[in-house]
Amino acid sequence: MERLQKFGHIKPFHSLEIKHSKIGLGFEKLDRDVFDPEKAYDRVAEAGVKWVRIQSGWARTEQEPGVYDFAWLDAIVENLLIRGLKPWICPCYGTVGDKASYLDYGYFGILGAEFDEDGRSTGEYTPKPAYYALQNVAAIFREDFDVVDLPVIGQPAPSQRVQHDDRPFDLITGGFSKPNGSSAFVYWKPTPLLTTTYDGTVTWQCAGNKGVPRLVDLLTGVIYKLPESMVKNEGNGCHRLMHLPVMDYPLLLAFGDFCV
Repeated sequence: MERLQKFGHIKPFHSLEIKHSKIGLGFEKLDRDVFDPEKAYDRVAEAGVKWVRIQSGWARTEQEPGVYDFAWLDAIVENLLIRGLKPWICPCYGTVGDKASYLDYGYFGILGAEFDEDGRSTGEYTPKPAYYALQNVAAIFREDFDVVDLPVIGQPAPSQRVQHDDRPFDLITGGFSKPNGSSAFVYWKPTPLLTTTYDGTVTWQCAGNKGVPRLVDLLTGVIYKLPESMVKNEGNGCHRLMHLPVMDYPLLLAFGDFCV
């Protein structure tokens, strides 16, 4: 990434600023009283997502046979709605008292926390790197977009490989378009979780993309301008993009006003 010139930065949006979006997250395990949602509502809204999945947790709603208490669920729904979030309720799960699930939330959620000996979170919740990645994705993919199969004339080929990975070079990729005519590819190199670091480059040859290509680091939100030596316009909407960086987390190759 050091060969690229910083061009700008993704501007985050609050959920109240977004009319509609396909981006959401799981507000998991509240039916098991795993964490204090009061500490998380504002962080979730500031991430810019629109949809929030919550679990109805019948074991918490009907703790005595025939006695139904929806107050805990009503409070969650109301707090999400006033922050511009749209809850959708999954009528599932019925277990309580699973200490392991308390710990899972702190280690794998987008918000980190300290835990006491009973597995309960203490103090305020702080964002993890994944939180900022979600914030960037939510900002870029707010409003309308479509998942498309963008034409790639030449499949990405490795031009450099480094750091402890002997598996065949394979990328996970996806294509997107927006009503304004812009388009983008997302790509990354999958690696074993927490065991492999990866850094390399690839060369793309693609068609049907309008506008100047930019590279976006979805983890940091930095937008990079590609130097002329890395971009060859072959005419008729075809580009050869040479020696693009590849990481073990998603990078976005955006054309035109995709990130506006």
